[in-house]
Amino acid sequence: MMSAHILIIDDAESMVDVLKLTLEFAGHHVTVATNGREGLEKCRIVRFDLIFCDIDMPEMNGLEFTRRFRAEIDPKTPLIILSAEEGGLIAQALAAGATTALSKPFEPIRLMKDIEQFLP
Repeated sequence: MMSAHILIIDDAESMVDVLKLTLEFAGHHVTVATNGREGLEKCRIVRFDLIFCDIDMPEMNGLEFTRRFRAEIDPKTPLIILSAEEGGLIAQALAAGATTALSKPFEPIRLMKDIEQFLP
């Protein structure tokens, strides 16, 4: 597996720290945004290999980010929704264009195994 450039969009600092450390330890380059609006701005400038996005964030939530990212920027980049929510919101995220959804909290080793299929 090659090194990938990964965007994490999440306003929960502790979640970002764990995810960022896990991905960087695996050799990936990580960029962070704290809300969907900031994430969308970064995606207009840089092409990412994979995006992690929380659902519940201020300014622009993960559902709106997913819809806008798919419509305005890229319909194909793997986009993984991270959420402690179950059911309805995850279904909405998948309908908006998310590639898949992972539950928070996650086990770092399991996360890396789950995302291997999406990385270059």
